[in-house]
Amino acid sequence: MMKVLKKIFSIAKKVLFVLLIFMMLFLLVMKIKGENTSIFGFNMYYIASDSMEPSLKVGDIVLSKNVKDYSELKTGDVITYQGKVGSYAGKLITHKIIDIEEKNGRYIFTTQGTKAGASVDPKVDESQVVAVKICKIPLLGSLVKLMNNTYVFLLVIIVPLAVVL
Repeated sequence: MMKVLKKIFSIAKKVLFVLLIFMMLFLLVMKIKGENTSIFGFNMYYIASDSMEPSLKVGDIVLSKNVKDYSELKTGDVITYQGKVGSYAGKLITHKIIDIEEKNGRYIFTTQGTKAGASVDPKVDESQVVAVKICKIPLLGSLVKLMNNTYVFLLVIIVPLAVVL
């Protein structure tokens, strides 16, 4: 019984180590290429405002998958889209879909933050949609915030990655 537990623990350690390496590489690519970087169709976004509280808090990281088929999106999904009008222009916004319309074969989404009293966003055309949320990673947000400091970035990502490789 003890040998089986040791074997399971050994495998779990190896899997966690590989996941850690993958996350470090993902953060490295994000840092080098910029925030809107897709790796194998996946993105990570840092939540910078409280508009999605209580479901997403400031500092959370959202792991999202690129959207290829807009017909698969449904009411309740959390999407990240490129804002085009008003205060949203040029920003990546992560909000919940509250309504979907189809006009001339194109999808138009109505989105809104989940915070109490949040106003409805301007209409979002399918061409603006970047990704749909898979899960949130609450503790990783603090690490990403620290990565903005060059010395911390070198110490936390580059040095350990060099040692491992």
